[in-house]
Amino acid sequence: MVSWQSIRYVLFLWWVAFRMHVTFAFKLSSNMETLKAATVADGEAPRSSAQAVSSELDL
Repeated sequence: MVSWQSIRYVLFLWWVAFRMHVTFAFKLSSNMETLKAATVADGEAPRSSAQAVSSELDL
C-alpha cells in the first residue's frame, strides 16, 4: 500500500514542475516576441539579438 505521505510528495513535485514549466514557457515566448519586435523596428537595419536585448533593457 502506498502511503499518503509519498502521494503528497509526488503531487507536490508534479505541482512544482508544472508551475516552473508554465512560468518559463511564458517568459521564453514573451522574450522571443520582444526580440522579434526589437530586431527590426521602424525601418531600421536588422540588429543582433544582443543589441535588441540591450536596447530593451535600456528602456
